[in-house]
Amino acid sequence: QALLSNVFEWNRSVDKIVKTDIPSHIMEKLADKTMRTKKEISREIDVRKKVFDWMLANNIHSTPDVETVIQRYYYDAETILERVAADL
Repeated sequence: QALLSNVFEWNRSVDKIVKTDIPSHIMEKLADKTMRTKKEISREIDVRKKVFDWMLANNIHSTPDVETVIQRYYYDAETILERVAADL
């Protein structure tokens, strides 16, 4: 049976997405599979959270719009991150 864990959860009381603790065994597997350090993985998760926060702040909620941002992030992360930094 697969064990699932949320990396981010919606906290209604503060109306924000908050980071949950990532179990160390998951971080170790990610590091092993991606050949990255745990620190690099944590940084990437933080960057992606900023993109999600930016989407929320800019009312990007529809599936097609979210898909577009995610696709652009994978093809040209620098441009998306510049936009995020300018708006946040």
